[in-house]
Amino acid sequence: MTIQEVMHAAIAGGYHVAGSDGAATTYSGVNNEYSAWTRTDNHSLFMIPLQETFLDPAFWHALGQALGWDASCDLAITCGPGQESCRCREGAYSIPLALFYPASGP
Repeated sequence: MTIQEVMHAAIAGGYHVAGSDGAATTYSGVNNEYSAWTRTDNHSLFMIPLQETFLDPAFWHALGQALGWDASCDLAITCGPGQESCRCREGAYSIPLALFYPASGP
């Protein structure tokens, strides 16, 4: 997905940014560095760095909602020394540790 497609999906999933004073805004667009939002009260534009957006849990929740990842699950992931995978509390699935700690070097 492109950054534009990701932003549109997150917004469709409910992602929204309010003005610094809580003013209502509308999404205006995105490029590789910033997303643009327009205040509805005075039509001024403000830019938000994409890294700030990508660090916002609300963004990922909305994107997940839009992509159908919204199945509720109360996870408690536990990993122990020497384990090759982590398991959620219910044991429903495992996550290979290599996703988090890829092998380094040849």
